Amino acid sequence: TPLHQQLFLIGSSAGAHTALATSRMIQEEYPDEFDVAAIGGISGPYAIHPVLRDIMVEEEPNNGGADLVDMLIGYHATYPGLFASPASFLAPPYSTILPPLYNGQYDVVDIFPLLPAVPADMFPLALRQQLLNQPNAPLNQKMRENNVFNWTPQSPMRLCYCSSDPMVPPENSLIAYDSLTANGGAPVELLNLSSNA
Repeated sequence: TPLHQQLFLIGSSAGAHTALATSRMIQEEYPDEFDVAAIGGISGPYAIHPVLRDIMVEEEPNNGGADLVDMLIGYHATYPGLFASPASFLAPPYSTILPPLYNGQYDVVDIFPLLPAVPADMFPLALRQQLLNQPNAPLNQKMRENNVFNWTPQSPMRLCYCSSDPMVPPENSLIAYDSLTANGGAPVELLNLSSNA
């Protein structure tokens, strides 16, 4: 079947982050090869720094701990030297019980019961203090590098979220919308789909 000439990029949660990152990369590196018709994101973690960083250091309950561990395990694999081992970013007993569960064979429903109500409790105090007190600490830098909200989209974009989302804080969408809109370019639409879902 021949492809039509429009490319739409859309994702949910981590897929929404990927949709924006892919759109930015296409626009910056492959503008003559792809023509992105529109971009859509649903509850994406666009503002890893500061939103996810704050969840890692605040003594507040949050249901997104499994995603934070997934992110840090991904950073450990992607950025050699960022962490010496999982014990560098996970406190005991999480440093031994959690990494084996991120091998693709387990779902969040398997992992969630093993997590503390306060995600910060999973992370070593030294790492949390570094995140708070050293803006140029390596993990702070990598988190900022993985933000996807500070660019100028040339394709229309729609960001959807739920204002009471306990997994992906709505601040991600609000920060992304404010920044992308301020940068100009194509129109960006922000939709709060529900205040209680």
